[in-house]
Amino acid sequence: MTTPTDDFEKLRPGMEVQLARRREAIAAGMPARGWKIGLNVKGVQAHFGIGEPCVGWLDGRRVLASGATFDFLPDVAMRIEPEVCLRVGEKGRLEAVAPALELVDFTTPPKDLFALLSSSILHVATVVGEFAPPSRAAELGTRWPRLEVTGEPVPPLGDGLVPADLQASVDFVAEVLPRFGERLVAGDWIIAGSYAAAVPPLARGARARADFGPLGQVEVERRA
Repeated sequence: MTTPTDDFEKLRPGMEVQLARRREAIAAGMPARGWKIGLNVKGVQAHFGIGEPCVGWLDGRRVLASGATFDFLPDVAMRIEPEVCLRVGEKGRLEAVAPALELVDFTTPPKDLFALLSSSILHVATVVGEFAPPSRAAELGTRWPRLEVTGEPVPPLGDGLVPADLQASVDFVAEVLPRFGERLVAGDWIIAGSYAAAVPPLARGARARADFGPLGQVEVERRA
């Protein structure tokens, strides 16, 4: 997984804005939690005129444990995505994997790639379950994960959304960040892109639950 060099100039303006926002947030006290892979759906990449996924950053002020109930940003039209969270070890090696959910902001759909990237690819918050050895993620993409929102199952996984090699996802982020003046460090987390073909809404009072099989489960509730 690599980002073609001819995508660099398309990505640069939005990446500069989002990374400046990250530096400002860290200076104001936000924990530097890590990164996200976004736009991992080929059709969405084609719509924005790029050839590979993009990288954003995680808001360290909004990292929730599985089972949490949250009530921030009450007026935002949130949606929920099942993902895995990768924990980076020394020398850029994948150290551990956890089931995860990402909350994203669909209030105003981005009109272009700049708007999408400058918002850190619509990122709002991350919900993370228990970390486990990477071997526990071996069955992802076959039957797992399964997502339901308030008891209603979400359509099955989209083809090719779960990478066969999660280390390749770590390597991708490690390759992309230096092009924009950042770097991946030990202890960083990476949420590795949406694993569902549909991105369902998470209305007020709704609860989302994702079953990742041998890797475990993760859930979150939005306060009514």
